[in-house]
Amino acid sequence: MFDDIAALFHESVIAAYQDYLEARRSPTSGRSRDLKLGIAVATAAYHFREHLRLHEHPQPSNKIHEKLVISRCPEYGLLKDIANASKHGEPTQGSPRLRSAQDIEEVVVITEFADEAG
Repeated sequence: MFDDIAALFHESVIAAYQDYLEARRSPTSGRSRDLKLGIAVATAAYHFREHLRLHEHPQPSNKIHEKLVISRCPEYGLLKDIANASKHGEPTQGSPRLRSAQDIEEVVVITEFADEAG
């Protein structure tokens, strides 16, 4: 499907992140757009692990492999929790940092400035 691992990373994780950033920069909000795009980035990054080949354990897509990735990058565990909670309603494995999908929310902040122009 992709030429190599770098192309896969760029087309799945980076592309999803760029879509998220573009939405964040937009002055429009609503319909949980930022939330959905943020979850899409977390999910893409989490599932990218399935394509990595690690020296210690070259077989991808198994729990040992996942634990090795989390041991190298603890934040990866949070990606796992986000992907798991958004799919199942609550994290279903390990010691999650989230209790449920309700812990993932979009917050809209509006700042109104008043100056001499009105």
